[in-house]
Amino acid sequence: MAFEKDFLNMTADQVTVSPPSTVNSYGAISATTSDGIAYDARIEEEPHSVLNGQGVEVIASGTVFVMSSSADIGLNHRVELDNGLTPELLRVDTLRDEQGQHHVEIHFR
Repeated sequence: MAFEKDFLNMTADQVTVSPPSTVNSYGAISATTSDGIAYDARIEEEPHSVLNGQGVEVIASGTVFVMSSSADIGLNHRVELDNGLTPELLRVDTLRDEQGQHHVEIHFR
């Protein structure tokens, strides 16, 4: 799927997403992550309220828009922003259109 040219022009940033490398026998995710994948993105640091994974309303400090039609990102992934910070992920939404996955929105603290 090809992105609209104007939509991709909004991606002045880049993030690196690293999946968790291991899960122990209790289901806890290891702090160690495997090699990451770099994605073109748009980072907006604007406080807003969002429901976290437990359904509790919390204040996010920003949103990352990952421009990928195939990115598989979850709350247990590590996201490194282009400034080197790795914020806490509060919510991850995969947005779709009539052709499938369009982009991923990551709300962070």
